[in-house]
Amino acid sequence: MKKIKIIAFLSVLALMFGLLSAVAGAAVPVPQTANDCTVESYSSWREVLANRVADTANGIIEDMVVAAQNDPNANIDSLLATTNFISQSAIRIINALGFDATCTYVPYVINGVTVYIDPIIVIKR
Repeated sequence: MKKIKIIAFLSVLALMFGLLSAVAGAAVPVPQTANDCTVESYSSWREVLANRVADTANGIIEDMVVAAQNDPNANIDSLLATTNFISQSAIRIINALGFDATCTYVPYVINGVTVYIDPIIVIKR
């Protein structure tokens, strides 16, 4: 159980660092005058950030799945709990940015067992 908490904590930490790098590297023009501050530029910045949150979470989840597929003693229950936690955390952040997000379950085979992991897709409201 302690290992699950550590993995979940590290995953959320990685998600937050990814979020910080997304903000720092967002390729959205910075408004220079009051006339440049439009709803469109504001929402496009939020959309870029929402998509980067989803991409970061999906990357972490994909790395965890690949690691589990290469581990003959992978704990599938722990993997499912951790990936679900990461997905739900990312969805909450995306919702706070003003967008809806959903999970589309994709089947993966891990140690001969088919499991469904949930990558995130951002949907405009």
